Amino acid sequence: MRDHDEESFADGTPLPPPEEPPGGPGKGPSQAQLLMAMAEDTYRLIRSADGRAYAVPKMGPQALVPDLITALCAATAEVSTVCGMPPAPALTAFHVGITRVEGECIKGPAVTRIRDLLRELAPAVASGEVPAGVLMVGISVGLFDDIAGDCDFSEGWIPLTTALAWCRAY
Repeated sequence: MRDHDEESFADGTPLPPPEEPPGGPGKGPSQAQLLMAMAEDTYRLIRSADGRAYAVPKMGPQALVPDLITALCAATAEVSTVCGMPPAPALTAFHVGITRVEGECIKGPAVTRIRDLLRELAPAVASGEVPAGVLMVGISVGLFDDIAGDCDFSEGWIPLTTALAWCRAY
């Protein structure tokens, strides 16, 4: 359920017209259209006074992070099945902070924090300091403390003290 008119951003700015399916009329929605519909169900679209568009989670990170972990686990396992190879660990990290989208780039302190967290997580996995899995997840201490109770992050999480984070193998 959307919190605004389906034809506009929350501030009333009209949305761009929907794309025609890649196969032509009657062929069904494209992958991009399906992803956009999923995003609109999860995020509120907001346009700032300077014209920049933002997507703000409707449910917050306590709903989003577990869903993303589940989706990433499934995608990582699927890739290994399709390739017919044992899964190599994939790394992902979560942190809440301000992120700017500028053209094709994302910038801001949250991006730097995620990059630093991944730089700490990768060698910890390679050295065996933390157990390996199909998906290795790192979460900054602040975010983990905020959502752990709501997400039932009780088992399997270990501190990665050098990165001020928690991590878990899936």
